[in-house]
Amino acid sequence: MASELKVDKISGVAAAGSVLVTAEGGTTTTSLTQGLIKGWANFSMGTASFRDSINMASITDNGTGDGTLNYTNSFSNVNYAFSGMSSLDDGTNDFNIGIIGPDRDFYSLTTSTVRLNFSYNSGSSSNSFDNGLNGTMLSGDLA
Repeated sequence: MASELKVDKISGVAAAGSVLVTAEGGTTTTSLTQGLIKGWANFSMGTASFRDSINMASITDNGTGDGTLNYTNSFSNVNYAFSGMSSLDDGTNDFNIGIIGPDRDFYSLTTSTVRLNFSYNSGSSSNSFDNGLNGTMLSGDLA
């Protein structure tokens, strides 16, 4: 017989964030807290706005094809995972999304922001573009 548990808050006994869940195989456990997505967004760069999100405070429009997502709650360090997707529906160009830092290198994240560059390749040139359909997910330890 299946059971249902209704609670408003789950906390570990040893530490508030140490809730373990039995994994699929039944012999190991996984951390519930570390396994959660800590932020996500469905957003437009054309209007620099969120359609829906969790843990996103705002979008900064730094110019065409250049935007910064600002988090509501910061990560404890820069060793978190970021994934993103973007869709360009013109059938002829390759669309790219990349993480860029303040010096426009492709390696930097901060604990409270991620800066994104949107561009498409047309022939031998790369063109910045404010794309309308974008998504991102963030995983890691919050501060």
